This record gives sequence, C-alpha cells and structure tokens, in this order.
Amino acid sequence: ANGAMAATALLFAGCVSTTVIQTNGVEAQTSAVEVPDEQLLDVGINVFDTGLATDDEDAEPDPFISEDVRSAEARYVPFKLRETLQDTGFWGAVRVIPAPSNSVDLTVSGTILHSDGERLAVHVTARDATGRLWLDREYEDLAGQLSYRDTLSYHRPEPFQDLYNRIANDLAQAVTAAVINKRAGGMGLISGRKAFQKPMAEGVELLNAFQDVFMCEDVTIA
Repeated sequence: ANGAMAATALLFAGCVSTTVIQTNGVEAQTSAVEVPDEQLLDVGINVFDTGLATDDEDAEPDPFISEDVRSAEARYVPFKLRETLQDTGFWGAVRVIPAPSNSVDLTVSGTILHSDGERLAVHVTARDATGRLWLDREYEDLAGQLSYRDTLSYHRPEPFQDLYNRIANDLAQAVTAAVINKRAGGMGLISGRKAFQKPMAEGVELLNAFQDVFMCEDVTIA
C-alpha cells in the first residue's frame, strides 16, 4: 500500500489541471491525464455516524430530528462523497462500505453534526492502510436559496456539493504539496507558506504530511 501511496502522490503533483467539476462555488480539482488503475489508491467510505447517539441516559431525543431521516442521510452523504471522489480521477475504486475494511488503501469516516436541509455540518477523518491520519476536520455548507426550486428535475445541482468538493480537495492537498516541495529541493517557502495559511492545528497536520513524504524513499526528487 505504501508503494501505491507514493506513486499516487507523484501523480497528484503532475496531474492537477484547471479542469473542474462545476459546483455552487468551490471547484474540485481533477486529473489532467488518465492514470493506470494499479497506481491509484482504493478508497472505502464508511456509512456515516448519525450523530444522534449520546452517553447521557437521561437525554431526550430532539423532537425535530427524525431518526429514520438521519439514518438515510448517513448513507446518502457518503454516496455523494463517493461520486465526487470518483469523478476527480485521482482515485481507484471508491466504495461506500458498512464497516472499516483492510481491502482498501484509504478509509474515510464521518459523523453528521447538523442537517436540516438548509445547513449541513459533518466531521470527517481519513486514515490510510498504515494507520496514518490524513484528515481530521469539520466541514459546513449552506444550501443556496434556489437549491430546491426545481424539485422534479433530475439535473438539479446537489445543494451541498461545495462541502463534498472541499473534502475531496483536502484529501489530496497535503501529499501533493509535499511532493512538489520535495522536488523543489527542501522544506523552504512552499511548505512554510502553505502551513501558515492554515489555522495552527491544520498547519501542523500539513507539515507532518510533508515530513512523511520526505522520509519516504519511494518518492524521489526527479
């Protein structure tokens, strides 16, 4: 899995183009070339946690939240994220799975923090087959005023596509930046600028990913 990860990182560095998936505002980066399947990482997206469970036995359920609807959303959100990742061309097989599996290179998990049709908030984590944490972040998006206007259209845009695109871009960003920086010859301005453009916790996460790539012998300077 490590060899495939290194190969994929190199491909990320050379294959990002200005081709985009049209969305409400946030664009998902896509691969400029067709990459051989054996050089791509397979991704498993767990069915999301509904976020309704609580350790407080005396807590009363929110009367405005339907458990059945939230359970359906916990399956729907991973499905839409799967579509987004698959369409970028950066990944191999992307599947929604009911539980973590050793058969994939990268496992994405999530919890629905809030969902009411107008605002969607989720917490997403991603770990590779070695157990390394790629992503640990919260995402939030608001549906546009016209998102549900044409409810009968099969081509109605996904109201929260921006959220899925941000997750997809973040999954690729750290390794892409690290490989480009390594080819440039050091930890200098590229890593520093990218790290300090982020909040502290995210910047540290990015620098740790840089270090992982620098220590990987499979990723070469040329």
